[in-house]
Amino acid sequence: MKKLRAWNALENTLVIFMTDNGMSMGAGTINGQRFAPYNAGLRGGKSSPDEGGTHVPAFWYWPGVLGEGVDIPALAAHLDLYRTFCDLAGAELPHSKLPPGGRSLLPLLEDPQADWPDRKLFIHSGRWQAGQRESRKYTRCAVRTQRWRWVNNQQLYDMSRDAGGTKNVAAQHPQVMQELRAAYDQWWDATEPLLVNEGLPKVEPGQFYLQRLYRQQQQETGIPTWQPAEI
Repeated sequence: MKKLRAWNALENTLVIFMTDNGMSMGAGTINGQRFAPYNAGLRGGKSSPDEGGTHVPAFWYWPGVLGEGVDIPALAAHLDLYRTFCDLAGAELPHSKLPPGGRSLLPLLEDPQADWPDRKLFIHSGRWQAGQRESRKYTRCAVRTQRWRWVNNQQLYDMSRDAGGTKNVAAQHPQVMQELRAAYDQWWDATEPLLVNEGLPKVEPGQFYLQRLYRQQQQETGIPTWQPAEI
């Protein structure tokens, strides 16, 4: 922030503070006493399908453009950022066989009360051995809507009343369970053609594709030392 001010660029810069998915710190010990890390009262942590495994802060700062102290409760996710940045930059999305998902957040940035239709966000930890995908289908998975969080095909939490996920209300809302399970099943099947690495042999450390490209370029043409442009 200080550097942006020194460059007289702060008023023309959108600054975003976010974190990785979910709270990643586990319980620990300080001076012989056990402690539980702060997670805003949310259930679960990173790699879990619970709210605490995916919910992160998103602070946006753009002086003169965005309001200050404004809380936007609409359901948004990381996959919305690409379309948002394209909108802000006036860039058209290129044609692609795999178009980016998500929505542009620009309507909410312009008006926090803008219409924002409900949506379903799908979560899965994506951890299985070759050939075990179907057996892990309902393991560490979730569907999130503005109101509900469906977890592992067994639990349902009303996030509008129980953000901490303390009461499983699946038995009281079988229709919601059925709707979210059907949506999840459809999403799960749609991901099958995208798993181009499924069944491939394990890549050893140092042999990842970008690592090999880097070494090839270094040997053939060299990689110049980057110098920042003058501002």
